[in-house]
Amino acid sequence: MGKSSSISSNLIISFLSKISGLIASFLMIPILLKSIGVEQYGLWVTISSVAAWLMFFDFGLGNSFKNIVSTATKEKTLKEYNLAFSLYVYVAIVLVLSSTLFILTIDEEKVKIIALLYLPLSVLFPLRLFSFGLQGLRLVGLNSFFETLRIFIWLFFALYYVYFHNGDELYVLSLIFVLANIIPHFLQFIAFKAKCGFSLKPNIISPKAIFKEDSFRTGIRFFIIQLSSLVSFNLGNVLIYNNFGSSQVAQYDIFNKVFVAALSVFNMSIAVMWPEISKAYANKDFLKCKKYYNTLLFIAIVFCFCFIILAFNFDILLMLLKIDGVLALNFDLLVGILILTCLQALAYCGAVVLNATNKLKMQIWLAIASILLIYPLFQVLVYLGFGVSSYPYATGVMVFAAAIIYNYLANQMFKVGSQ
Repeated sequence: MGKSSSISSNLIISFLSKISGLIASFLMIPILLKSIGVEQYGLWVTISSVAAWLMFFDFGLGNSFKNIVSTATKEKTLKEYNLAFSLYVYVAIVLVLSSTLFILTIDEEKVKIIALLYLPLSVLFPLRLFSFGLQGLRLVGLNSFFETLRIFIWLFFALYYVYFHNGDELYVLSLIFVLANIIPHFLQFIAFKAKCGFSLKPNIISPKAIFKEDSFRTGIRFFIIQLSSLVSFNLGNVLIYNNFGSSQVAQYDIFNKVFVAALSVFNMSIAVMWPEISKAYANKDFLKCKKYYNTLLFIAIVFCFCFIILAFNFDILLMLLKIDGVLALNFDLLVGILILTCLQALAYCGAVVLNATNKLKMQIWLAIASILLIYPLFQVLVYLGFGVSSYPYATGVMVFAAAIIYNYLANQMFKVGSQ
């Protein structure tokens, strides 16, 4: 009863935190559009989406650390912590150097914006590890609260700047964005420190020693999979900006943001079930693994119906956000994003089982294929006249294959394990 109650409370807190965060996030769309304009908004979402890329370069050790925390002894977890934190420090150094070199190559008018956004996030990169730690401790609800807090901090200070100072400078928004990210990271650090049961003073390990560890090799596999996901959901802004201009990327970003936001609510169930599946698999309890998987599949199907309802009432949403006069309703783009989102939800059900049990080989091959093929597929669809909707359709082709294969492999694992 206690375990079931813990899972339920994590799900409820995570869903409520995410939904409230989404409401706050959507409130910012009309505010930013009216304060900085469509062109500047397109530039902002492109720059901030690239900033999201920086946060993925942990070489998968965050997910590897989460699996260890949920299943291993305190001694093994401490060893893994030192390994992961050391790598995060080295990555932070590389990100600072590469961001600095990138800043030297861009237009002078964008230097201040990008420097204020990229450099602080790069320096504080190691703090990202503690979010994975909280998830491994199965404190997913608490972690979700901290993640949602960043959105409310962003909303509060951005509203203050826009309404009380009539602000429209992107460099100020960059500062606010960084502040909104820093505070939750420190709170995650404090919470993990209180619950983990060991000292967080790191023993920095040399890069050579890190490369020899099995967990680093597992992390690299996770990183390749993360990179594929990053391409699916963040490269679109860049490609559309380069091919169609900032006004089109503003339309794509807002349409896509609605569905990605809805998918992120579903992802809260993934975050809750991941460590539970890891624990059940470590105990060779395949019936429990199957139970968690079936729960996820049911939630995914429910969300797919919700996505369809959302798509057919999207004009009402634009009206509620008071941007129906700013952005036209592009039905082709809407259908493409709807199909992609539903396929992604179904693919995640099988993928989380494979991730939680470190069975990553097929995911890696599909991730590499996706990374290599997404750009040429996009260009072919642009040539065929699909326009802005080329990107979700191109990504959807790859995700369709993943959804079938991942769920088949997950069910095969349950079948073999139960025999």
